[in-house]
Amino acid sequence: MPQLIFGPLTGEITSRADTVTDFRLERLRRSLKSGRTSDAFVIAEKYATSGLAEAQYLLGEMLSTRGQAGDAVAAQRWYEAAANQGHAAACKALWYRNEGRYIRVDVGDADASERSIGFMCQSADLGDPDASMVLIALYGGKSNCDQIPHMLEYLQRHAARGSFLAQLYLGHAHDFGHFGARRDAEKAFELYMQSAQQGHANAQCCVGVCYARGLGVKQDDEQAVHWYSEAAKRGSAQAQHNLGYSYENGRKPLSRSMREANRWFRRAALRDFDLAQYSLGLSYLNGRELPHNVELANRWFARAAQQGCSPAQVALGYSYETGRGVAVSLPKAVELYEAAAKAGDAQGQHNVANMYLNGAGVEKDLIEAVRWCRKAGEQGLANAQCNLAWMYVNGVGVEKSPTEAIRWYQAAAEQGSAVAQDDLATMYMDGSGIEKELTEAVKWRRKAAEQGLANAQHNLAWMYANGVGVEQSDAEALHWYRAAAEQGLANAQYNYALMYLNGIGVDKDPAEGLRWCQEAAEQGLASAQHNLAWMYVNGVGVEKSPTEALRWCQAAAEQGHAIAQRELPAYLAYGDQQRERTEAWNSLSALEVRLRAADPTYEAKKSLLVPILKPVFEQMPPSKWATAFEQAYAGVRLPAEDGAQTTPATVSPPKVSAASREKFSHGSMTVLLYELASHPGEVGISKIDPPVVDGAFFLDFSQPLRVITRQCFGISNSWVGNVTELGVPVLHQLGVPVVHEGVRSGDFLVYMHRTDPRFSDIRALWRTRHPSNRAARGVADAGFKIIADFAVQFPQGY
Repeated sequence: MPQLIFGPLTGEITSRADTVTDFRLERLRRSLKSGRTSDAFVIAEKYATSGLAEAQYLLGEMLSTRGQAGDAVAAQRWYEAAANQGHAAACKALWYRNEGRYIRVDVGDADASERSIGFMCQSADLGDPDASMVLIALYGGKSNCDQIPHMLEYLQRHAARGSFLAQLYLGHAHDFGHFGARRDAEKAFELYMQSAQQGHANAQCCVGVCYARGLGVKQDDEQAVHWYSEAAKRGSAQAQHNLGYSYENGRKPLSRSMREANRWFRRAALRDFDLAQYSLGLSYLNGRELPHNVELANRWFARAAQQGCSPAQVALGYSYETGRGVAVSLPKAVELYEAAAKAGDAQGQHNVANMYLNGAGVEKDLIEAVRWCRKAGEQGLANAQCNLAWMYVNGVGVEKSPTEAIRWYQAAAEQGSAVAQDDLATMYMDGSGIEKELTEAVKWRRKAAEQGLANAQHNLAWMYANGVGVEQSDAEALHWYRAAAEQGLANAQYNYALMYLNGIGVDKDPAEGLRWCQEAAEQGLASAQHNLAWMYVNGVGVEKSPTEALRWCQAAAEQGHAIAQRELPAYLAYGDQQRERTEAWNSLSALEVRLRAADPTYEAKKSLLVPILKPVFEQMPPSKWATAFEQAYAGVRLPAEDGAQTTPATVSPPKVSAASREKFSHGSMTVLLYELASHPGEVGISKIDPPVVDGAFFLDFSQPLRVITRQCFGISNSWVGNVTELGVPVLHQLGVPVVHEGVRSGDFLVYMHRTDPRFSDIRALWRTRHPSNRAARGVADAGFKIIADFAVQFPQGY
């Protein structure tokens, strides 16, 4: 067994009990001159038994090195006997037997460690410099040690003697107030510098920190880098990390370089410096001049977390919470968050509060959530302050208190939390917990919006659009809506779309409105989905599409949009109608192919029919278009080369009273008024001579003439009064009521311009015959034949 490094091996005076040299000490010294012989052992045992402290100590040493059974216990007993008499070397020997790295003996005493420290302190108090230096080396770097009450005295004593280690630890004591020392940054820097100038790497790193932060000395980045470099060369892991951090941030005179930063982080990480391991993990996680590798990042986080590095514990906890490179394990995340939280890490406290709040990986406990959130908030973590304010607003885990909510929102807002600023603005707008003040609301909302918070930008846009707290400005509203919309906020996208659709603050642009409305609808905003359905129905900014219209209306209805739910049946019907129209056009196309192949004059006949049938088709079921076109086509005859008029081959001319036949022209068109023997007293009207069989239309004197606000044909359009009400001077268009055989009167109008030669004649007829007592005829037949015949007799534009 190796011998003790410290302590006397011969009989020098080392205890208060041996202050007087007597014959026993002299004889003991003489016996040891020949070495630790059996005679020396006998003499030492004799004098130890008589109570001589030096003999007790030497006997303990002899027993410790002899190695026979029972010697260890006997040595412990003699060391304690000498120590109890104040023998410094014996006290030191007892400490080494229990705590030192040279000799460890298990004496079966649970209090051995505490007692051994007491023995070493006793030795140091007796003036043994080696004992006090051992205590400094082992405990001087700790924040406190109640078992060593005189540590500050030991540090001061050895620092004055020039011990670089004591200077470093005494600097720590003045820097942080350890061991009851008065906190003094300048004194701490002075001691750090004394130690650093002797080449101590950790002291050099501390000097660098003082220069970097301006602690006890004027802040100087270049001096900080100098001392970090000196300490890093000597192997200080902390200095290597700090030098890496300096490269990361481009601290003068260094240029920013993540490559160099990672090189120093790795050096320190391989020396098991926890913060360097965490920083290296961040570089792998974020791909900072290193390959993006989540698994490797987690590995470094884990190594740092095992050493108690709180930021690494939080980072690794987040990986387990979200499945970032590891299998999701909420209990493991809670364990890591709590470890960081208990160490005082504010982010860890906030994260564990959220886990308790949501019952994630731990039983839901709102009281615990509030407790941890408050701890983080009291440390100044803005996110925690904001969440704590939210808890007070909503009474989550605490009694509702708008006043407390305002206090915490204000604290977070003043730190620059955009969410807190926006929420604080809402409190000012509502006058909740504070006097209503729109100017303050605008101030805080603008601060949040300028930081890029989409909700705040959207809310600020609304305030400008409605002139709430600010002068109304469509341009400002458009600006902030766009800022929020480009960040993907659905409500902002929809409101931005409405501004383009309605031309508010910007030129009307249906296509741009459609684009932003689509963006919002695809995010699930029901109002945008309903509006998008309307745009597809009406072809606003996009080609009409019944399918897309129905899809978006259904999406809005499924989310509970009341209007969409109410209109959904109409959208379903519209879709059916559009499918029917598509099928009808397909049938017309097939018919066209067949007729074109069979009739060389098809294109000429088609050019005559299309303007006549187009408005008719709008009033006719699509399923009947093809049949109507084919029947009308069969009745068309092209004019002969000599200009002689032809008649449809399929009809026989009705008998018309020649006396009552009149013609008048309008441009190139000729209108015929006639009477039929089968309809005495009726005045027929037609463009075809003779009229189509079973297609007669008669002037309907039971209805007044109407003033038409625009050119129209077919089913009655908007009208204003009658001729007598409006007066002749302003009349320029007439709507002439007509009725078909078997159709109730008043369903159709014939447009007549005031330039028609018979314009005055028609008015004269109405003055003499209106009102008429003729009975209304039966309900109109919905068949295509009547409408088609009507269209033949009155083409579009007349």
